[in-house]
Amino acid sequence: MSPHSILPGIRNSRHGPENKVPNGFALNIPLSDAAPRLASKPLNLFKSFIQPVSAALQGMAARSARSGRPKNARPGSTSFASALAHEVRNPLSNIGLAVDMLRTPVSKEDQDLYLDIIMRGSARINDLVTGLLTAAHAGGEKPEKFAPDEMLDEALARSIDRIKLKNVLVVKEYTTHGCMISVDKDRMKIALTNIMINAIEAMPFSGKLSLSTRSENGVCYMEIRDNGIGIGKEDLDKIFKPYFTTKANGLGLGLSTTLDILRSNKVKVVVESEKCIGTRFLLSVNEAK
Repeated sequence: MSPHSILPGIRNSRHGPENKVPNGFALNIPLSDAAPRLASKPLNLFKSFIQPVSAALQGMAARSARSGRPKNARPGSTSFASALAHEVRNPLSNIGLAVDMLRTPVSKEDQDLYLDIIMRGSARINDLVTGLLTAAHAGGEKPEKFAPDEMLDEALARSIDRIKLKNVLVVKEYTTHGCMISVDKDRMKIALTNIMINAIEAMPFSGKLSLSTRSENGVCYMEIRDNGIGIGKEDLDKIFKPYFTTKANGLGLGLSTTLDILRSNKVKVVVESEKCIGTRFLLSVNEAK
């Protein structure tokens, strides 16, 4: 995917700061009462499969939490089992949401959209399990040179199903102009996707996700900003701790895994948030030589 391509519900901007960006457009997913409804029995069977899998992942994380971490583990580090449990839950959640939508009367076009989400989610789970197993056996990062714009866009592509399901408007402002960073691409995509999914989940329906890049004095910056519910001051210093979560069904592993990945790739992170206003993640890393 081109770093500067336009996806449905996404607008690029190269015209200054965010408050000067023209109004964007959002992807609407209309539901028609006269539209056909898929047979409920297959959907119920599919949903009955998803629920125990999700419960098993929750149990996997809980057992990992009870077992504790090695004494020499880095702060924020999570086990392989915990990381796998969290990463699989994102596409699994998309599949569950799509199945719920298919239980309502929808148009043929929307049926195809939700079925595509289910197929992509299934393929993503397979890729995650394969990739994480490979990484667990291989060990160590494999840094390569990439543009920050490309990194954000590839993570955005992984989040596109959740963006469509929540009708989120995405505004992009990329101004790195050839800045390259040396990171483990696959692991960095996991970290960036985790931040984006958290942002999407923190926003109401039809929220706004802003992505930007810039470079100054040999440092490349990536910013992910949302206009969601924000994080309270009492919780802001806890968000990277393993198993800390304010979500009813959360595992508390996404940002812990993210911090591990960022540190291993020498990426600094600053988080700013205000209740009822939104949250901003600013990542910075030295340009590759």
